[in-house]
Amino acid sequence: MKIAIHFEAEKRNFCHGWIEACEYYGVEYSLINCFDSDIINKIRDIDYLMWHWYQSNFQANLLATPLLLSLELGGIKAYPNSKMALFFDNKLAQKYLFDSLNLNRINTYTFYDKQQANDWANTVHLPVVHKLKGGAGSVNVSLIKSRRKLKKLINCAFSRGLNNVNYLNVISDRLKRYRKSPSISGLVSIAGGIWYFLTSSIRTNNKEKGYVYFQDFHNNSFDIRIIVIGKRAIGIKRLNRKNSFKASGSGKIVFDHNQIPIDCVKMSFDAAKIIQTNIVAFDFLSVNGCWSFVEMSYGFASKYYQQCEGYWDTNLQWFDEQIIPERMMVKSLIDKINEEINSK
Repeated sequence: MKIAIHFEAEKRNFCHGWIEACEYYGVEYSLINCFDSDIINKIRDIDYLMWHWYQSNFQANLLATPLLLSLELGGIKAYPNSKMALFFDNKLAQKYLFDSLNLNRINTYTFYDKQQANDWANTVHLPVVHKLKGGAGSVNVSLIKSRRKLKKLINCAFSRGLNNVNYLNVISDRLKRYRKSPSISGLVSIAGGIWYFLTSSIRTNNKEKGYVYFQDFHNNSFDIRIIVIGKRAIGIKRLNRKNSFKASGSGKIVFDHNQIPIDCVKMSFDAAKIIQTNIVAFDFLSVNGCWSFVEMSYGFASKYYQQCEGYWDTNLQWFDEQIIPERMMVKSLIDKINEEINSK
């Protein structure tokens, strides 16, 4: 098996763990740049392309889906595959996917017409959760408690548009982290957030316009995150931030697998199989005693999940094992290749 890995120096990128995993398992690999004009010719003899890109990289988001789909049509597999790339960091697309697959999801409302949105705003039960289609760590998530604010937000979305990053949330989060652990790098991070906020109006790619996206509010104190990697799944319980309804990005994590609802694990395996994706993370909230999908992604902060106690297999059997997510990813590809060989 040959793997091509898109390399970036950013330490939190999966690629560093993938390199270590390939060396650990004795898998042949090469480092490539997916942005090379002749990238197709450079990887014609490989079995898998592995590429970890971030939602904040607009060039990667421009290229990833068409490149991965083109490779797959040409017989080269991708990790994550093109299906996951298509839905990555796009809550609008995920809403229609969940609906199409009849998955039990949080009630979600999308509007592309200002009048329809305002008509809905006149009758909806408040509060509601507003989200932009993209963004991680809850930076583009807010709770709308008044009808006046709700209509103001709708009118803005259908006129001048909304910033594609809620910089006030970003600055607030960075201030909270700095208060807990003061440092020079923390001050630099805060200053950067303030600079982006002050200059956001002069950038050309910073507006979300022509749609609004809302979800029902449920007063949970935590959410559940399940990550399916091939035929294995790991899970965590994320507690809400202090005085907030948000769990994503809180950093307050419970790793005890006995606190992870097995229903969420089963639902995740079932959904990943239907979507035919080789890696996916699902977020769940409890609604009237039942677990509901909120959104999904393929990317996550690997270092946190190394504290997981083990994993579940597709039969929902638990295995105590040290978790290194990037190794699990490479191992899932090895298992897939072996399955294909044995089936011939």
